[in-house]
Amino acid sequence: MSDDPIFQRTPPPPVRVDTKKVLLVGIACWAVAFVITWLVPALHTGDKKDWPWIALTGFILGFVAWAYLAAGRGNAQGVDFGSSASR
Repeated sequence: MSDDPIFQRTPPPPVRVDTKKVLLVGIACWAVAFVITWLVPALHTGDKKDWPWIALTGFILGFVAWAYLAAGRGNAQGVDFGSSASR
């Protein structure tokens, strides 16, 4: 099994991601979803009455994630949070 060429390849280097940008995009998407579901009556009536609140929850949890990463907990420890050094 170790002779299989797939096991002999070196893995690619990890991709650097600007966490701040990822969180901002996610938070913005949830905000847009909230506004759309609130303004379009067909998206918040009947069986879909919870949709705006689900989007609002996603928006709020985005800020919870922001605070968690900004505090440097978990895998974010030692990460340069907020840098724009995406490579």
